[in-house]
Amino acid sequence: MKLLVTGNNNDIKNLLFACKYENMIREVVIYSPEGKISDPFFESYRFLYLEEEVKQFFKKESTLFIASHQDSLKRREMHEKLLKGGGFSISLFSSESLISRFNQISNHGVLIQVHCDISADTILHDGVLIGMQSLIGHDVQIGAFTTIGIKSCLLGYVKIGESCQIEHGVTIMPNVNIGNNVYISSNQTITKDIPDNIRI
Repeated sequence: MKLLVTGNNNDIKNLLFACKYENMIREVVIYSPEGKISDPFFESYRFLYLEEEVKQFFKKESTLFIASHQDSLKRREMHEKLLKGGGFSISLFSSESLISRFNQISNHGVLIQVHCDISADTILHDGVLIGMQSLIGHDVQIGAFTTIGIKSCLLGYVKIGESCQIEHGVTIMPNVNIGNNVYISSNQTITKDIPDNIRI
């Protein structure tokens, strides 16, 4: 399988690290509209820079893509742009993670990075990104294009809305509801509900 990926430098590195363990992915092509990434890590990868190049890629080589931006809004924007350009968004669940089969996980744009633990009866909507080494408890719901940072822990019956940005090392205690467009900075423990459009 040939796959187009996009994101900033570190986002793509994290995705490529996850892809190393996936036998189904044979080639990764990087879309970088901001220009070439000047990092020796990427020397062996093929880059696309223009929208027309991406359209030709989707037409002639593969329609499959993943937008790996950690930033929820950028990921949604790029996801929608690539869909309009003829792409088809897939989800990638790292084989190095433990994921219960008793879940509802979208097949469109969900990225579960390495060494995560996803418990039963979890619902992940389109475009959700779960950072590496995170724990998602049972009966958790995460809205579309929400980012869960690395080493975060969402305990049972947590509900998170759309386009939220949960930074690394955040713990959300059981039965907490988080609204839409909420930003939670790193290394906090959240014990009560948070309404829409709040930054803490």
